[in-house]
Amino acid sequence: MTSRFTAAMGTVLAGLDLKEMDPALLSFAISHKAAELRASSDLFTDALELAAFAHRNDVRNPDKEGRGQPYIGHPFRNVLRLLRYGCADGPTLCATALHDTVEDCPTEIISLFDGPRAPALDEAGARTRALELIAGHFGDRTSSLVAAVTNPLPSGSAEDRHLVYANHVTSVIGRPRVFLVKFVDFVDNAGSVQYVQDESRRQRLSAKYRPLVPAFRSVLDAVERDLPVPADGLVQIRGHLDRIADRLG
Repeated sequence: MTSRFTAAMGTVLAGLDLKEMDPALLSFAISHKAAELRASSDLFTDALELAAFAHRNDVRNPDKEGRGQPYIGHPFRNVLRLLRYGCADGPTLCATALHDTVEDCPTEIISLFDGPRAPALDEAGARTRALELIAGHFGDRTSSLVAAVTNPLPSGSAEDRHLVYANHVTSVIGRPRVFLVKFVDFVDNAGSVQYVQDESRRQRLSAKYRPLVPAFRSVLDAVERDLPVPADGLVQIRGHLDRIADRLG
């Protein structure tokens, strides 16, 4: 039986803007919404826990002293946004929680599953092993989604990296579930550009994300019937695209 407190908290958390919530509150909001959608599972909880462990030393938008917001807020916001769209698909939710772990901290996954005696690997090898471990615990569908949204290893100038990023995104989002994982990531990244204080960095990020708006819009038209979200979720997705397009100019 749902207690009055649980019901009240669920209602309050459902009305909060994501930017108002720290990682702890995001985790509770995720729990409430997942229960509402009957999307809760041991694997989903494991994915959230693994993401929090792997990103425990990471910060987002660090200043010159390396201080910033706890990085885990980013994947947690992505997960909650996806739940608010009405998505209850297990592999998609797990992959959303884990979407940056292979790219940013594969050795943390390896150390957890393989232990301290795991052999040293180069970055490409570490990514491969981390994906194998994700597949072993969460299944091939989740691992495949994480692999699809993992950006290529960096090379070249910042301008070249932006082009590689755009080409990578447009090459993978034709798969419906990959679209969802990458879209909520895009919303969190592109939607926060307006809050970047440094003007030159804000302009660079706007230039990075602006070309992807029509790409997401075009793919959405093609795959919307195959997305595991209800009709009102599709309305939210299109609304987020419109708002980001306005913000980026």
